[in-house]
Amino acid sequence: MHTANSQLFYPLRGAFYLSSKSGFANFKVSSNIRQMFMGIAIKTTELYLRDRQRRMLCDGLFLQAAPGTLTAIMGPCGCGKSVFLRLLTGYERPTQGRIFFGSSELWANYAHVRDIIGYVPQAEVMIPELLVAESLDYRLRFRFSKRTVEERHQQIRDTCALLGLGNLDSLLAKRVGLPEWRGEYPSGGERRRINIAHEILSQPQVLFMDEPTSGLASIEADALVKHIRELAHHQGIPVVMTIHSPSRDTFECFHDMMVMGMGGVMAYYGKREKAAEYFERTTPIAFQGDNPAEYIMRCVSNEPHAGREAALRLQQSRHRPGFEYLIQPWESAEIAPVLSTEALPQ
Repeated sequence: MHTANSQLFYPLRGAFYLSSKSGFANFKVSSNIRQMFMGIAIKTTELYLRDRQRRMLCDGLFLQAAPGTLTAIMGPCGCGKSVFLRLLTGYERPTQGRIFFGSSELWANYAHVRDIIGYVPQAEVMIPELLVAESLDYRLRFRFSKRTVEERHQQIRDTCALLGLGNLDSLLAKRVGLPEWRGEYPSGGERRRINIAHEILSQPQVLFMDEPTSGLASIEADALVKHIRELAHHQGIPVVMTIHSPSRDTFECFHDMMVMGMGGVMAYYGKREKAAEYFERTTPIAFQGDNPAEYIMRCVSNEPHAGREAALRLQQSRHRPGFEYLIQPWESAEIAPVLSTEALPQ
């Protein structure tokens, strides 16, 4: 947003930075001003997608993600987690269903809405020969061409710090490299955070991540997800990520949890801390107090039709007392009154 005196505001770490010819300063702003730039919620109706062979790839999945929250989408390999993300980000168009970011429908306003969506794919998209600082700076220059060198460098350092990257002088001077390269290159965990930093620098108001912990050791994955949760909180944006089988510590970082079954069906969607309890109440498989994520995966993967049966149980449970923690589908009839209270920043 440009003001009359060519000052530029951008949000980072729960505050706003003011950049101008006079320098770079950090100051707090009122919650009303912050809400003008942040606070975009994601809401969808039930989404359906079939391929050319009429196979169902997404069978009634939906999402409701509030600002400042971290939502995990978990399920067995091949269940359609990445397909669902592609629908939410506009890379694929659903056969049926509607997707809203604030008051703007994705496909009715795609040219505008796509600018607020951040997406971190599972595959890293960085040029290995560049220095880390060069790679991040190119990203900023491409997105915000009018920012000064000092402004860009400060934003890069603040974004890296927000993601838990330390020893920045040394890290930024290293070449990005590739995972198989040996020598003075960023570690696997550092590379993942650098990859995420490229997307954070574009200042998305919603952020999607496809398997950001894939290939990382458990300790590195735990640390990364903790920083992603802090990012959602400090930036005031909804973050949605897919994950296959998180550790207990990683599992406890999520606010909401969606569990998918094979065939693109929804087996659970509600509060993360209630997920294991839900499956213990609705399946014959007992929870032994181990990693909740491993227990849940057993419940939806123990037999060929487990996912489909879990989806049916979920539909029935939504209408029963004692399951108020389950997130309900957003019906088309609810769209008008809800949207009247939310506005997408122009």
